[in-house]
Amino acid sequence: MISIRLAAFSRTVSPPPKSPGWLIALLALLCSLAMPNIAQARDVLVGIYDNKPKIFLDTNEQAAGIFVDILRNIAEKESWKLKYVPCNWRDCLTQLQAGQIDLMPDMAYSEEREKIFAFHATPALFSWSQAYRHPDVSVVSIIDLKDKKIAVLAGSVQEIGIKEILGNFGIKADIMPTRSLDEAFVMVERHKADIALANHHFGDFHAQNYKLKDTPIVFQPAKLFFASGKDRNKDLLETIDKHLRAWQGESNSLYFEIIRQWGPAKSTERIPGELWWLLAGLGAIGLIASLSTFLARQHASRQTEALRESEARLRGIFDSVSEAILIHELHTGRILQVNKRMCKMFGCTEAEALSHSIDQFASGIAPYSADDAERWLKKVITDGPQLFNWQVKRLDNGNLFPVEVSLRSTRLGRENCILAVVRKTSIHDQLA
Repeated sequence: MISIRLAAFSRTVSPPPKSPGWLIALLALLCSLAMPNIAQARDVLVGIYDNKPKIFLDTNEQAAGIFVDILRNIAEKESWKLKYVPCNWRDCLTQLQAGQIDLMPDMAYSEEREKIFAFHATPALFSWSQAYRHPDVSVVSIIDLKDKKIAVLAGSVQEIGIKEILGNFGIKADIMPTRSLDEAFVMVERHKADIALANHHFGDFHAQNYKLKDTPIVFQPAKLFFASGKDRNKDLLETIDKHLRAWQGESNSLYFEIIRQWGPAKSTERIPGELWWLLAGLGAIGLIASLSTFLARQHASRQTEALRESEARLRGIFDSVSEAILIHELHTGRILQVNKRMCKMFGCTEAEALSHSIDQFASGIAPYSADDAERWLKKVITDGPQLFNWQVKRLDNGNLFPVEVSLRSTRLGRENCILAVVRKTSIHDQLA
């Protein structure tokens, strides 16, 4: 085959008789014809810590887990040579920031982390945080965390999240940072802590081994990524993103085969599909927007134990977010559902909130009058979700304060409703 191609080449190109350049060019052509194209191999240093089943070292000290399998398949396609670097979570982050490793799997996105790390666009995995208790400890709500000893991985999103939630509710608890998730669970098992916090992948996988029980306290939905140092390895992240987009677009792809292999089917049976959609939302607004589906189901049926368990978990999220949430009838304004943050913000009990209409919480002073509210409701129906500044009042003392309101239409059972997410702002924020 090569001789035939060479003959054709000789008929069309007359090489210079006295210059070796033609020979070099000819040899290059022959090499390209005789050898297949081989992608340039690249060494990639990857941090690995213990967070089974997402990422860990197995009994043979080999990297394993969901993220490892995803990355291994990408590496095979891209001719990357992966080298895993064991480290605890904090050390992994330090090495990633310093450029000593190229990639860190299993990193939850946050605005703070985006300042020092780089992320790809498509989440590799969705997760949420959950509280796990010692069997002798009774915990059914955030309020029950008062004065409890809470073990949590140092520097994790769980540590940041639980401090924010406790602060919002004015609850004091003893936060006990640990070097690993295993250490947190061991502390609870040995009565050195009451509660351990972890992502649900780790918690559901390990809780039984430590004789811990899960709780309805579910918070902090998270998108998990491969991350790199800021302004480093852009090509790696773009390539990972390319493969994830393609795989997640096909229900029978290698990606979903990996997910099923590591056992999340157990979790999907316990948690309804609406929650997975919910977890994909951006921030609190995305989280709350999907809660209407859960509330509709809650409103319609409580026939099975599985449903009750799912509702308890979702209600935990509903009550754990820092924004006030109200769902009211579209035409009457009658309030149908509120979360605990709404009651605290507006100085009322849940029963008091449900006995009022939405207009009774507005200041009533233009441009925050009933007519102004009606105009915003019409815009929601005609133009979709709305975000605007507003002025409201507390029910207990009548004090007025500024807020930011997100409105969208939804359905609760057969009712046409409005879902409102309310966040406190300052006068400065309003003016800005």
